[in-house]
Amino acid sequence: APSIISVITEEQIKNSGAKNLGEVLRQVAGFNVHLITTYPDTVVAIRGWGASGNPSVKIMINGHSTENPLDGNAGLTIAFPVDLIKKVEIIRGPGSALYGNSAMNGVINIITKDASPLRSGEGVISAGYGSFNTYKGTGQFSYSKDDFSLFLFADHTSGDGDPQLIGKDAASAMFPPGFSLAPGYSNEDFRNNIFFTKMSYRNVYLTGFFKDSRHENPVGISNAITDENKVSDPSAFAEAGYEGVLSENMRLSAKAYYDCKGQDFTYEIFDQKTSAFFGYPKDQGVIGYPESKSEKIGSEMMMTFSLPKSSEIVAGALFESLKTYDVKSVGNGNIIGRPMILDGVKYMPMQYLGGFRDTSESYNYLDQDKSQRTVYAGYIQGTWNIAEAFPVLKQIGKNLTLTAGVRYDDYDDVGNSLSPRMGLVYAPNDRFFFKLLYGEAFRAPSFAELYYMNNPSVIGNPNLKPETIKTAEILAGINLTDRITATADFFRIQKEDNIRITQTNYINYGEIESLGVEGEIRVSFDKHRYGYFNVTFQKMKDLTHETMSDLGSSVYTQDDFDMGGYPQVLANLGINSDISRYVNANVSVSYVGSIERSDRMQFTASETDPDGTLEKSDQRDPVGSYALFNMSLIFHNFDFAKGWELQLTGYNLFNADQRDPDISGQVPDDLPRWGRNFIGKLTYTF
Repeated sequence: APSIISVITEEQIKNSGAKNLGEVLRQVAGFNVHLITTYPDTVVAIRGWGASGNPSVKIMINGHSTENPLDGNAGLTIAFPVDLIKKVEIIRGPGSALYGNSAMNGVINIITKDASPLRSGEGVISAGYGSFNTYKGTGQFSYSKDDFSLFLFADHTSGDGDPQLIGKDAASAMFPPGFSLAPGYSNEDFRNNIFFTKMSYRNVYLTGFFKDSRHENPVGISNAITDENKVSDPSAFAEAGYEGVLSENMRLSAKAYYDCKGQDFTYEIFDQKTSAFFGYPKDQGVIGYPESKSEKIGSEMMMTFSLPKSSEIVAGALFESLKTYDVKSVGNGNIIGRPMILDGVKYMPMQYLGGFRDTSESYNYLDQDKSQRTVYAGYIQGTWNIAEAFPVLKQIGKNLTLTAGVRYDDYDDVGNSLSPRMGLVYAPNDRFFFKLLYGEAFRAPSFAELYYMNNPSVIGNPNLKPETIKTAEILAGINLTDRITATADFFRIQKEDNIRITQTNYINYGEIESLGVEGEIRVSFDKHRYGYFNVTFQKMKDLTHETMSDLGSSVYTQDDFDMGGYPQVLANLGINSDISRYVNANVSVSYVGSIERSDRMQFTASETDPDGTLEKSDQRDPVGSYALFNMSLIFHNFDFAKGWELQLTGYNLFNADQRDPDISGQVPDDLPRWGRNFIGKLTYTF
């Protein structure tokens, strides 16, 4: 394949005991999965890049793009149930030439389970309980007869999580002692409900997905510990399509879809202990209730033409209409960062409004009149098997295939993007294979980046344009035996027009580079006996050469500097074996190297140097390295309990001190994660 690809199967996911999609992705080379303090979701960082909502990663469910125009893929990876997954196909590297927006650093396609003749009439129910009052229940049913099939799935998970001690937060740094909940504990409560169905008749299908999640912000939206916050972001999509062969050399895929998502948040900006500093009533914090709804309507058609000599052409077109509406702001304080006038009364920043007030008319947090977008796209990609076309080349190798493609996306609000790609795959024999890859990709600004307003921390910029990357990759692989494969790849990524926050505004500014090497060995004897080991070395630098000055006349131009906030070394080891007919054992270790702080310089004023002293902007010690050791045992195939299966899984068994980096510096000791925990699951198939 003309990409660097990983595939994780249903059996591998099940054997590992992973609780959600984020834990599944952790085992992939180049992937680091972590949380942030201000939002309850996993960040999937690929080759060093990662942000809340995973804006640079294309996540799909059966080829259906899941991103939302306001907040990307926020909330999906932490809630998606592993029991629904048949396999996960992962591309490391750019994918915009086929998949468009957001496919900058990777593409994750979740292939769900479905009905098949072999599983017709099969039902599966499971129930689980684990540490921190974790409850899990799943039910699925498959039916297939003649040309008709139906698959139904439902899943519930909930728990208290493992609250972790936060020593200092933003409030303890900003206000006098006694006005912060720190030292205090993080918020870890969660609840997820998932429903999925797929129905098909011959070549026509209809599928639906619904997610209802409620989580608490680990620390708080302002990096101050609060105890009254909640993120509720229900989402759903429906898709109808046709997939079939039109002729011997032609295949058609066509689909139409509708997506919707709601946001109903409770954001406690400061706890009642802090709000007392501003004169709020007793036991009432500074609280906001932002709400919104988003929808996406689209269609796509793709044709695949098979050509002689094992070559083919893929061509397609896409249309989408997106909007965010019913935006609403309700709160009990002036949190917009400047004076607010309501009913002729002037309220200063952070002043109590006398109760909860709807400020949507005059001080909404998003310009919903502009939060609309229309997208047109077209793409074509050709794969040419040069060795088949020119038999004389068979002398130099078994396979020599060239892939070239390009996609054009036109956005009515932020302009257009052209995304080319090229790949050369060469296999001199059955033992060795090589890939030489180049691709360009883009990400369109979100509605939040374009149209946020009345926010003291960040203001949207309607003049933003898409950020782009250029990626070059080289892979070498060897089949050591029929069952052992080793690969090594080198990547270089250059990002331009980077969307960043300067002071309080989003702007396109800067150039970033990521370099690294990924190596992996996979061993597979059968679906129960296999193992893998991968390691990643990566380095990210800011090449912008920003110029700054102190309060006097000194001027400094930044050199290339390490961006920090990511591990330079990652490693994963996994071993699975059926100890006997009745017991399967799986052991995995994930190592995350120490995480350095940013080397960015700044002028810091002090009593001895009021003009400002040049020093590192973040002088904290690195986040320490850690290794997560997990083990899962499956007991099944007993004659006295046919159809029954018991799985016991332990996570972080050595109770490693796992901390996710807080880049803002407002939570100085970073975000500690769960300690040792266990879960047991009982499954019955009938």
